[in-house]
Amino acid sequence: NAVDALQAIYKQNTIADYRLRAMWTLNITNQFTSNELIAAFSDKDAHIRAWAIQFLCEDKKPSNEAILAFIRLAKEDPSPVVRLYLASAMQRINKEAAWNLAEQLALHSEDATDHNLPKMLWFGLEPLVKNNPDRAITLANNANIPLISQYISRRLIDANMPELVLATLSKKSKNQILFLEGIRDGLEGRFDLKAPKNWPTVYAKLKRNKGKTEQLANQIAQRFGDTEVLEKSMATLKNKNATNVTRIQAIRDISVRKGDALLAEIPNLINEPALRMEVIQAIANYDAEILGKLLLSKYKD
Repeated sequence: NAVDALQAIYKQNTIADYRLRAMWTLNITNQFTSNELIAAFSDKDAHIRAWAIQFLCEDKKPSNEAILAFIRLAKEDPSPVVRLYLASAMQRINKEAAWNLAEQLALHSEDATDHNLPKMLWFGLEPLVKNNPDRAITLANNANIPLISQYISRRLIDANMPELVLATLSKKSKNQILFLEGIRDGLEGRFDLKAPKNWPTVYAKLKRNKGKTEQLANQIAQRFGDTEVLEKSMATLKNKNATNVTRIQAIRDISVRKGDALLAEIPNLINEPALRMEVIQAIANYDAEILGKLLLSKYKD
């Protein structure tokens, strides 16, 4: 009969496309049991393994045996296709199982530059982070996918937990730069967050490191409204020997915090062609009639 013919194609045919079509047809006609789909995880074709994951999760109630098999696949399966389907499955399984999957999938450094996998993993992980921040921090520390570590840090800042994230920076972590980038990005446009009590200690420690760590620490301090960093930014801005790139960054750092010191400099800075566009954008951060008149007076230029 037709079912036997489809089973034969699925199990014996050497053409992958035919096998998949037979598999889809058998599934839509309810010819698979949960155990049969779990058995498909040992199939040599990655797409067969991936679609078995999909089918087991369609009713959002995969069996405990299936979930245990998912976790094993997340750890051991060599195929990024299978790992992509596992990441997608995180949105259709219970929270504990989703955490277990995420913790295994985040260890695959070979997926760091994949176009889809890190984002799909994050879609499944993001709803879990706020309710279990300690576990999220541990995952971010261990992760070998930069986007995951960075996004967890950013999400916890968005959840108003900067002190927890900063506490992580007081310890050694291979992902320290990613944590700092996440904090910086999470503070973008946030004027309601004040520097946590542990920030001065963490900042002093970070400043002892040169290079990107110090640069990111200064940017974070700027977003926290640190007076010392505001003064440094103003000094950079006034330094005509500084590069245009650093002066533009200084304008951004000051204007985003609505620093009053910039107001007095804008009439002069707007006359510098290399800085003009950035200065015009910075004016939008200030509610000052005099700046509007300045723009109108310079319109002909």
